[in-house]
Amino acid sequence: MTTATTQLPAAGDTDAVDRYVVTVIRHSLVLLAIVVLWIWSVNRVDESALGDYGLIAILPISAFVALVAALVGFVVATQRKRPGPLLAAHTIALAVMLHGIPTFAYDHLRASWAWKHIGMVDFIQRFGDVNPGDGALAVYHNWPGFFGINAWITNTSGLSSALSYAAWAPIVFNLLYIGALYIMFRAFTANQSLIWTAILIFILGSWIGQDYFAPQALAFFMYLLLMAILLRWYSRATSDDAHLENDDFAPGSVTSRLIAAVMIMAMVMIASSHQLTPIVTIAAIAALVTTRQLRVKWPLWAMIGITIAWFLGPARGFVLDNARNVLHEFGGVSNNLDSTVVDYGLTTSAQRNISLVSRLLSASIFALAGLGLIRRRAMRHRSAQLVVLAAVPAVMVFASSYGGEIILRAYLFALPFAAFLAASLWFPRRSQHGRLISPIVLCVVLVTILPAFLLADFGSDRREVFSDTEIAASDYVLSNAAPGALIIEGTRDYPRLYRNNEQYTYLTLSMLPQQALEHVMSDPANVLHRWLTDATSYNGGYIIFTDSQRASVTDLGTSLDPTLATIQQALRASSDFKIGYESTDAVVFQPAGQP
Repeated sequence: MTTATTQLPAAGDTDAVDRYVVTVIRHSLVLLAIVVLWIWSVNRVDESALGDYGLIAILPISAFVALVAALVGFVVATQRKRPGPLLAAHTIALAVMLHGIPTFAYDHLRASWAWKHIGMVDFIQRFGDVNPGDGALAVYHNWPGFFGINAWITNTSGLSSALSYAAWAPIVFNLLYIGALYIMFRAFTANQSLIWTAILIFILGSWIGQDYFAPQALAFFMYLLLMAILLRWYSRATSDDAHLENDDFAPGSVTSRLIAAVMIMAMVMIASSHQLTPIVTIAAIAALVTTRQLRVKWPLWAMIGITIAWFLGPARGFVLDNARNVLHEFGGVSNNLDSTVVDYGLTTSAQRNISLVSRLLSASIFALAGLGLIRRRAMRHRSAQLVVLAAVPAVMVFASSYGGEIILRAYLFALPFAAFLAASLWFPRRSQHGRLISPIVLCVVLVTILPAFLLADFGSDRREVFSDTEIAASDYVLSNAAPGALIIEGTRDYPRLYRNNEQYTYLTLSMLPQQALEHVMSDPANVLHRWLTDATSYNGGYIIFTDSQRASVTDLGTSLDPTLATIQQALRASSDFKIGYESTDAVVFQPAGQP
């Protein structure tokens, strides 16, 4: 077990204790004022004003002031002799202030995927089981760990739906990440400034939005926890700090069994919650074992065994049905990368700029990591484990396109280790000259990263944030649609699938093949009416269009832009349709003869 935490003044040194207490109180009061200013600021956000650049364009100046002040306060705290508690407080506050913006600024749950996850929890609540053969949400039914936990939380807490707390997920998960990262980074150093700067760089660099109410968020935390345990208690290497040692707990001891049980629990949660994370975990542990970084091999065999047991057990049907697609993508690096690239010829200029900023932010963090690695080598600090774990996620690109997101997921899994290397560019300090210059450089870097993070993470909020009436339109459909109904939608960017999802068939116009879409456009009212009234296939149905859908087709340049407006005009002019619900940002059409 590691020792040498932040050293406090000796009990007999009254003056030093008094000075330390005064410093902590002063910093705490300033930080509290910053947080209060931030809360006041984000509650003034008018989400109806979201435009091409998302949140950053409507965030009050006072919110930026609060965020910059918190970053400056963090850098100032690194100059204190005993900075640990102060840095922890600033990092936790910044994690809440950055990733908690949607929780405090928006009235409803952000992102259509989160609403769909609510629907999966709802399914388990109602049936107490999963349906692996479910076509629409088959992947969730075959990896239901995250949803099962939330169904249990919702039922035992007496809540009617996970929607009651899902908006808090980004804050909760980022706080969990901080805990796991602290344990992990303590395996490398006792330097509190290095540890907390690395964690802050991770918080600022985590822009891909996988901390929301989703299985990936839970699986990623379990991955971090597993890596933290392996690096902290099973590593062959020694720490950078000579006085920071790992105690070898006796095999068979209570401590040994407890740590092993936590690891097995993490492995089971990873294998049962997410189809990609087990593969990354196996690759990471295998890389550590192969490069002789670990003292034990059983975690590798345990992770392999648990993953195989799940893939060929509960998820067997899904795995076999999709094996051909997986094998087709395996090794296709060029195709897998191409599927993640934004088509600049279709998207708006704003989305092109946001994509460019996102890439520059990611590249900048890895550039800083490269410089940090050079500095660590010059200081003869061990970096092999960090380099291995930062590089391993790249193998994901060989395996799959993962729906066009593979490069983003690879970045996420590499980020913690790149963040530590990047922080090593500033800490530990080697000279008084560095003590004067490096804080200024660090402050400039952090403040520069801040707007890039806000733009990258929240730049698409125009299509990810939903108004009261958009939710009301969706609720109208789900409250009135009969089992077996067909629900036609422009895109999937609106609150959907959050209730009774197994009862309906969803048809997304933007997902139609070009030939099928051209058939619809040849006579929109007649074609769509014929589909909805096909009694042999469906039990009635609805067509729903929202502003978030319109923003999606505009921002991403799908084949529906500008035909979505043409379809709506045709439906309004047709006597075969009537409007069931309409507001300024949503409309629901249904067959005229349908009650």
